[in-house]
Amino acid sequence: MLKTLLVLGALAVGIALGMAIGGNAPGLVNGADVVGSLWLRGLQMTVVPLVVTLLVTGILRTAQMASAGRLTVRAIATMIVLLWASAAMAAVVTPALLAAFPLPEAARAALRGALATAQPTGEVPPFTEFLRALVPTNPVAAAANDAILPLIIFTLAFAFALTRLSPEQRAPVQGLFAAIADAMIILIGWVLALAPIGVFALGLVVGSRAGVAAFGALGHYVLTVTSVGGVVW
Repeated sequence: MLKTLLVLGALAVGIALGMAIGGNAPGLVNGADVVGSLWLRGLQMTVVPLVVTLLVTGILRTAQMASAGRLTVRAIATMIVLLWASAAMAAVVTPALLAAFPLPEAARAALRGALATAQPTGEVPPFTEFLRALVPTNPVAAAANDAILPLIIFTLAFAFALTRLSPEQRAPVQGLFAAIADAMIILIGWVLALAPIGVFALGLVVGSRAGVAAFGALGHYVLTVTSVGGVVW
């Protein structure tokens, strides 16, 4: 809880300082932008290896647990149902809350101006193209292009194929992926230890570009997330 409050405080202080600076110190704002971007990239670089290794080790361990008895299978099935139900509920509640309590127009316009350097999302491909893209022709290229969903499809297929191997063949691969996952979690811990610095820098940039509307947008986001969590709970 202390770390969470520290990060939240760093965000609030960064936004307040950015509002006070405004456009009077472009060098400081650009430097903070670089620091914040480096911290975000530090988090992003762990996503692909962590997702792959946790999926493989999770499926292998689940398969081993499922072979232990009917009670374990029921526990796993219950957990899957709860996860899907909570995700579906959040997918319904979030748009409803945003429709009932939309982001103020001033905050929306200010954030749009502050994020003007963000890359456009691009056009949504047809559904048939989406289906074709689910199965990657090259999983390495999918990982390099941050195509997470096709990468997950391949990883799932690979992990289920591993469950068909004998325990002697499967053990070295499972140990390797488990070690990589543990190392990634340690690396994420190192990056998160720098979260107050990275979040402070990002808050400073947003505060300098969005002004007082940034606090309104931050409060709106926090209330929306906590409300959705409360409804799901």
